[in-house]
Amino acid sequence: MVFSCVYVIVKNKNTTSSKAGTITVIVNNINDEVVEKRRIEYKEDDTLFEVLNNSYTLVYSQTTYGHFLLGISNDTFKIETNGKSSWIWLEVAYLKDTLSYSDTIDFNDYEKQNVTTGIDGISLKDNMIIALNERDNQHNTSMFNDQVVFYNTSILDTVFHIIVYVVSGLFVLGIIIFLIINRKGKNPITIPELCILAFMTVLLFVQEELFSFIPNFQFTFLLLAVYVVVFGYKKTSLIILAHVLLDNMFMGSLTPIVMIPMWMGYMIYTGVIWLFKDQKLWILVLGGALSAYLYCMLFLVTNAIFLDINLYVYWISDIPFEVMLVSCTSFTLIYLYKPLSKKLGELWRHENPLDVSDTIDNQDNGEI
Repeated sequence: MVFSCVYVIVKNKNTTSSKAGTITVIVNNINDEVVEKRRIEYKEDDTLFEVLNNSYTLVYSQTTYGHFLLGISNDTFKIETNGKSSWIWLEVAYLKDTLSYSDTIDFNDYEKQNVTTGIDGISLKDNMIIALNERDNQHNTSMFNDQVVFYNTSILDTVFHIIVYVVSGLFVLGIIIFLIINRKGKNPITIPELCILAFMTVLLFVQEELFSFIPNFQFTFLLLAVYVVVFGYKKTSLIILAHVLLDNMFMGSLTPIVMIPMWMGYMIYTGVIWLFKDQKLWILVLGGALSAYLYCMLFLVTNAIFLDINLYVYWISDIPFEVMLVSCTSFTLIYLYKPLSKKLGELWRHENPLDVSDTIDNQDNGEI
């Protein structure tokens, strides 16, 4: 974990240019009005952040993930966002190598397009277009409109869309059916139980936000493991649904590209923990670590299908974050899973007679 954190902090994630060139910068406000269109020259070994910072007044957040724009201005315009309910969305288009730039921009002449919310990692290339768009939850369309297609249109993409939306719909339907059956069942959720589940959801969300300044360091996977063993898979699925919705609303990322892999990853992880809860601790930790890694890979899949990204570059740049998440998940499960499960099980047992301690105490005394 220490190695991963140091690697992310120390490694220069800004992609430097291999030679000098010129880029076109377009700034688009919330009303889809172009407030700035400018050609800017850059030098060898420059980064996109340096080019923009030298040409404009930037407001940005410096995190271990890199620079995230919150505002951009000069003498003629000013755009400010908060990074949550509003943000600056970057769109990048690269001119075909066989063509030369002209003031009349024809987007059909641009062979590669990409979208991102971070400045670092974008390669400077001669005659590329970088569009900085002010966006919020109501205004979240491409400034290129229909002239540039950012989403794949293959038959595989269509099938994937159908699958993910059907699965999502079935999940929501399953929650509704669960609540209906629960009302008529022999053991409905009581008001005290509902309050405990709500508090556990708040705890899950708050701890993740408190540790958000350290990439992929959190107790989310530990708590989900404890929850699913103590509360059961169905009740934990309610916590997961509430957490995914709350987290994405707070971060301003209510999009299938983020929500679908997050929800699927959490559901798979808790399913694995539930499957191995009666096994030895080292088996449970191994299953948790592998499913935590799968959680990261699900984001790669959705980004590859929904957006035009380089899979190899994405995977390589994501390795330190994957190592951090898997390491954090493994170590917290090893040292904190047993005591937290026992304590929470004791508090819950008067409402839900699940004897968590029997399951945990029979795991070779926690030896790995």
